[in-house]
Amino acid sequence: CPKGKRIVFGGFYGEREDAFSAPSVFVTAARRSGARGWTVEGSNAGDLPGELEALAYCGKVGRTKARTDTISLGQFELGSAEAVCPLGTKVRYGGFEKAAGTPGRVELHAMERTSGRGLRVTASEGFYLTPGDEMGLTAIAYCR
Repeated sequence: CPKGKRIVFGGFYGEREDAFSAPSVFVTAARRSGARGWTVEGSNAGDLPGELEALAYCGKVGRTKARTDTISLGQFELGSAEAVCPLGTKVRYGGFEKAAGTPGRVELHAMERTSGRGLRVTASEGFYLTPGDEMGLTAIAYCR
């Protein structure tokens, strides 16, 4: 964001011709990187180069504080992490990330406000993990 403005909401866009064309980008993180930046990370499961674009929506807003909740997902497991803002604050926007260094692939199903204070991220582990391996999934609520 330009000087004097902060992130209001962040998103991403990945280019694809159709549902069957490569590249096949799986987003592994979408989170704030400072008060004025937004970072998106992903992996390409296809065989052609592709693009993943981070989208930052900016405005004159107050400072937010991140709250997180992390869960572990086993092979092909579906689960939800829910970050909750402190009493007296509200969710302004949210993000998520796959824990660095853990195997597996995040397949995002939903990112939604559950109340004025909660943000839930639902995903499944979409890559075969051996029994006992786990992938970390973190929901991030940016509160003010």
